[in-house]
Amino acid sequence: MSSSRSSSYIGLLFATFLALVWVMWSGLSVMLPESEEPSCECNSQFHLISHRGGAANRPENTMVAFKLARELDTDLSMDVAMTADEQLVLMHDDYVDRTTNGQGLVCEKTLDEIKSFDAGSWFGEAYSGERVPMLSEVFAEFGNGTNYHIDLRWPNNCPDMARGRVVEKVVSAINAFYMASHVAFTVDDPNMIQMLKSKLPESLVLASINVLYTFAPLSSMWSFVDNTGADGVSAHFFNANVKECVGGGKEKEEGGLHLYS
Repeated sequence: MSSSRSSSYIGLLFATFLALVWVMWSGLSVMLPESEEPSCECNSQFHLISHRGGAANRPENTMVAFKLARELDTDLSMDVAMTADEQLVLMHDDYVDRTTNGQGLVCEKTLDEIKSFDAGSWFGEAYSGERVPMLSEVFAEFGNGTNYHIDLRWPNNCPDMARGRVVEKVVSAINAFYMASHVAFTVDDPNMIQMLKSKLPESLVLASINVLYTFAPLSSMWSFVDNTGADGVSAHFFNANVKECVGGGKEKEEGGLHLYS
C-alpha cells in the first residue's frame, strides 16, 4: 500500500512538472516572433513612458505625478474616464475608493463630487489635498511638449453610458488643444477603435490585448489589429524585455510593450 501511494505521489509530481513546463513554454511562444522577415527593419528608438505618471513614486494619475514625469523627460501615460455629467477625468478604476478618500463609481459621480475628493493622501501625507485632474487640465499644463498615452476606461457598471459619447468628448478635448498628433490611445473595444481612427486619423490607436492571461500567439494579435483598423497592438507580457520587429517603431512601457507599424 505504501509503495502504491509513493508511485501515485511521484506521478502527481511529474504531471505537475509537465504542466508547469507547458505553461512556461506557452508564455515564451507568445513573446517570440513566429517568423523571420529579412526585410523588416526595426526602429531602435524607444519612448520612455511614465505609467500613470509614475505610479511607484507619486499618487497615480495626478498632476504632481505628471510634473515629476516631465522633469524626467518622459511621455505621459494616463487613464481617462467620464463622469455622470460627461466630464473627462483621470482615473484607472471604475470606483474612486482605491485612489481617493471618496466612495462609489466614477460614472455615477459629477465632476464637482470627483473634485471634492482627496486623491493624494492615500499615497502619503505629503500629497494630501491633491485632486483628480481633468484631461483638459493636463493638456493645458503640459501642452504639445510631450506625448500623451491614453487608456480609455469603459465602466462595465454603467451600461447606459454611450461609448460613442465617450469618444466624442475625448475627440473634442483633443481638438480643442490641437493635440491629435501628440496622442496615442490604448483601447480594447473594436467599435471604439474604429470610431477613434475615423475621427482622429493623426492619432495612434493601439488595440489593447493582455497576453498575460490569453497566451495568444502573435498572429492572433495582428489579426485583431487588421480587423479593427488599429495602428498596432498594446500587449501586456510578463514584464519582459520583448523585441518584436514590426516595420516601424517600438515603445516600451513598464509592465508592457506597445507595438505598432
